[in-house]
Amino acid sequence: MNDYLGTGTGQQHCACETPAGMANTGGSSSAAYQTGTAATGVTTGYNAGISQGGMAVLDSTQFLNGYLRSFIGRSVTVEFLFGTGTLSDRTGTLMNVGANYITLREFGTSNLLVCDFFSIKLVRVYQG
Repeated sequence: MNDYLGTGTGQQHCACETPAGMANTGGSSSAAYQTGTAATGVTTGYNAGISQGGMAVLDSTQFLNGYLRSFIGRSVTVEFLFGTGTLSDRTGTLMNVGANYITLREFGTSNLLVCDFFSIKLVRVYQG
């Protein structure tokens, strides 16, 4: 019987592509991740392993990720919804926007706050 990694007998291989930076190990549960300059010969950046379609979402202002990226360095207040009714807000400087997170630098400290992108309900961007 196969487990969720497909390591049992009689396994079938996925017809999908192997993600960038991950060696195809033929279904073995000991997948070898290869990153950085040693594996690829180039230094990887924030977008390593993201497909061209994924980069379109991160860069296009038609998607929230891309639109928020245009406000990096600005002061923002972000409201999050937790569970079915708990709202919480965080205020700081928008430092980074990824595929599923944003990073805020809290005011008055040098602390970074990494926030779940899918909990975001409202973002207030302060002018000036």
